[in-house]
Amino acid sequence: MDVRRLTAAGLSALLPGLGQLFNGRRQLAALFLIPSLIVLLVALMLVTIQSPARLAAWVVSPHVLGLVMALNALVLAWRLTAVGQAFLDTRRPGRAGRLGIVGVIAIAIVVVIPHLVIYRYGTVLGQTFDRIFTSAVLGEVHDRERANALTPRAGERINVLLVGVDSRGKRQTDLTDTMMVASIDPVGHSVSLVSVPRDLIDTPLGDGNVYGPKLNGLLAYADTHPQEFPKGGMRTLQDAIGALLEIPVHYYAKVDFRGFIKMVDAVGGVDVVAPRSFVDPGYDGYGGQKGYSIEAGPYHFNGADAVAYA
Repeated sequence: MDVRRLTAAGLSALLPGLGQLFNGRRQLAALFLIPSLIVLLVALMLVTIQSPARLAAWVVSPHVLGLVMALNALVLAWRLTAVGQAFLDTRRPGRAGRLGIVGVIAIAIVVVIPHLVIYRYGTVLGQTFDRIFTSAVLGEVHDRERANALTPRAGERINVLLVGVDSRGKRQTDLTDTMMVASIDPVGHSVSLVSVPRDLIDTPLGDGNVYGPKLNGLLAYADTHPQEFPKGGMRTLQDAIGALLEIPVHYYAKVDFRGFIKMVDAVGGVDVVAPRSFVDPGYDGYGGQKGYSIEAGPYHFNGADAVAYA
């Protein structure tokens, strides 16, 4: 009888409802199984249709992370309830023996462990974000009345948006294909760097609205639609990323390919060792250069050669 009880409890530990089905309790099996399958299918759908970077960026959002943690606790309670019901099913007469008690405790521990791991990692992630970024007053993060940059208070972290713009020759729009937030701690003398995926969609703008397309197109779109975005593209992008991370983004530094070339030339070039040779006949770089090739070995690049190699 203990073995039968433990079999039912183990099946419900795998998927709530299976143990009830094993016990011949069809209505209870449906009650436990249907919600379990819905949660499982939604989780599989999210993993399948979303890229890992987009899914990770979505999950680490403080609001979503809170929901995930609450759902983790709810699923744990649901699984333990299913295990307990399957083990104590009233159709099985007699008391559980020592084997049954020890076994169901072991099953419960196995059920709890992964949820504790999720809780631990979620807590650490939330604490890390709190430690990296000072929680901002909503009026500062979502202030859409002023076009001027936010000014950090004394001792407050200074958040700078670093933007790399893919602007080339005949390209009609400038895409912000590199976006990173550097958070500077003036007290602890440390810098934290967080990369923002360029393919994020449905990004909050900080005023209750959402930018649906990919985030790397917001700068150009806002610049070409001044009636919708009177603050201009750069301030709009700062506000959007600030709303996404729930921090004030005080300043920005923007560089495109021409700026990259100027920076390399300003320091007299850069030394690079090419580990192997390659040929790219389709490269359409600066100065009318068509195609690019290089042999393995050491080089001293000027700005134009450096951007071509990069």
